[in-house]
Amino acid sequence: MKFTLAGTVFMDWSASKPAVGAELQFEDAAGSTYHVQTNQAGNFYLQPGDWSPTFPVSVPLLSYTSSGSMPVTQVMTTDDNRDGSCASCHGLTPSANSPGPIYVNAPAADGG
Repeated sequence: MKFTLAGTVFMDWSASKPAVGAELQFEDAAGSTYHVQTNQAGNFYLQPGDWSPTFPVSVPLLSYTSSGSMPVTQVMTTDDNRDGSCASCHGLTPSANSPGPIYVNAPAADGG
């Protein structure tokens, strides 16, 4: 299966609890937007027939709302300039080459 964009969102730094039902908004270089929700494993993916963005793609909004609570939002400040795989930048361990996984409850300014 070929993906245009794909990744996993976790609830917090432990990277053990997926963010089920988190909403991501993507915006491409041409101003086109697309929304997607994470599945039961915290994964999301877009296939070429879903949306064909013009790279780079930004994630101006990551939002999560649990039952009866206010939404938690994160704004990522970097663009996906590479290949559509969030794991290309967001490895499991933060390092000089990776900000680490994507989290809903991240203290980092870019959401992970």
